This record gives sequence, structure tokens and C-alpha cells, in this order.
Amino acid sequence: DLQLEPGSADVTDSLALLHRVFGRHPCVVGFGVDAEWYRTKASKDKAGVPIPDDEARKWMEAVSTLGPSYTLFLKHWRPSHMPPTYRHPRLWFLSDSQQFRNLEGLLDDFSRWGRAFGRETVGYQFGYPKDRPWWGKMKRPPREIGEAIRRRIPNTRWLFWVDFTADAVKFGE
Repeated sequence: DLQLEPGSADVTDSLALLHRVFGRHPCVVGFGVDAEWYRTKASKDKAGVPIPDDEARKWMEAVSTLGPSYTLFLKHWRPSHMPPTYRHPRLWFLSDSQQFRNLEGLLDDFSRWGRAFGRETVGYQFGYPKDRPWWGKMKRPPREIGEAIRRRIPNTRWLFWVDFTADAVKFGE
């Protein structure tokens, strides 16, 4: 997936531009919007403004016209920044929450995210540097954390280890 951090840019136009430049590459399966950077200057706490249903619908329609199998993810750490009711089979919700005391703290937070979307598809980014004091003690952090998330949160489909620490961990057996 190709991710936008749109600021004040028109998201629909930005999706079309991304597709025009990168959409023919075989590894592109969808697009995403990091809601932390959606109209950030208009938000009081600089965490972006919540995505309204009509915008999410418009973006999903735009992605669907680019390719009938493309997905769209919307990302934030607060469920309140996601569209309140709009849902689509190829729309999923990604949490990038971080700064946990331990694995249990991560699982509690991620579980709240998963419950906020019922049966809808959710995903998680993890492995942030500020969480390294606890995950750094694990033998295979991506695997151990990923398995714990999947056991606890049944609507999880997507798990991503962040690039900031990818060179610091072992990913395989």
C-alpha cells in the first residue's frame, strides 16, 4: 500500500497522482491515508481532524475507480479520528499507537482499537523505538508480538513492523 500524509492537499487528487506515478507497480495493492496528517493545521492538538463519513466514502470510491481490487486503509491511534459509520469491504483501519510500558499495555490498547471497529478489518503498526525497552528483550519481537495480537484480536488482518527499527530485529525462525 502507498500511504498519503495529505496535510491540506485534496486526498482524492493525491490518490490519483500516486496511482499515476506508482500504480502500475505489481507490489501496489492499495492506498492509505495517515489521519494524523489529515488537515493537521486545522486541528487544535495537531493530531489531524477526524475523517468524516462523506470523505471516507469519496476516497474509497476514488480508490475503487483506480482498480477494483485496491484496498484503502485509514490510520491513526484514536478510533475517534476514523469515519464514524462508513464501512466498505476493502476499507480497513490501522492503528499506529505506541509508547507502551510492556506487551500487555500494547495488547490492551490494540484490543480497544479492534473492538471499536467490530468485525471490520483492522491492522497494527508496532516496533516503535520508544517501545524498544520491552520488545528489545524478546527473542523474535515481530513474531512474538504479532502472534499475541492475532490471538487477542480476532478481526486483525494486517501486521506491520515499522521501518524505524527493522534493522534491529530478527524476522524469521
